[in-house]
Amino acid sequence: RLARAEGAQANPELDEDAEVEYGKARGGKDTVLDFPRGVVLSFKLGEGVDIATLRYEALKEALGSYGQVQHVNYRTGNDSGFVRFADEAGCKAALEGTKEGGFEVGGGKASTEAVEGEAEVQYHESAQAAIKAAREKKFQGGFGGGRGRWGKRGRDESGGDRSGKRTRW
Repeated sequence: RLARAEGAQANPELDEDAEVEYGKARGGKDTVLDFPRGVVLSFKLGEGVDIATLRYEALKEALGSYGQVQHVNYRTGNDSGFVRFADEAGCKAALEGTKEGGFEVGGGKASTEAVEGEAEVQYHESAQAAIKAAREKKFQGGFGGGRGRWGKRGRDESGGDRSGKRTRW
């Protein structure tokens, strides 16, 4: 178990015994990866599963009986992915429940495997990067900075153009 870096903000969803991993960000700065251990399963879809139509909702429903599924990382058409549970108990229950024969989904069977060690750290790093990228993309303006085709260009406070003429109606 590593100590939390000075000044690093703690994740309120984690318990006191959660491990903290240190790494280097791309800019060379130290970062703290704060996440619970033992909550991620990988799955591999077997024969009989229609991967062309399988959606993440079906995977969430199939594994939801073992514990609260927090996130399913799966794209339609792939034959594998990841499932993140809300707690370690749900993940262990799913792993034990699917150990013999896997689980039924999409008209076929799928097998599971625990994600541990470096693979788990990489999973959480990529998940954090995807969340950050989605947040940054959310604030990017489109045509006119999100204010429509012409934006605020050529408008005075009353909403008309600067010449005082009625331009449209």
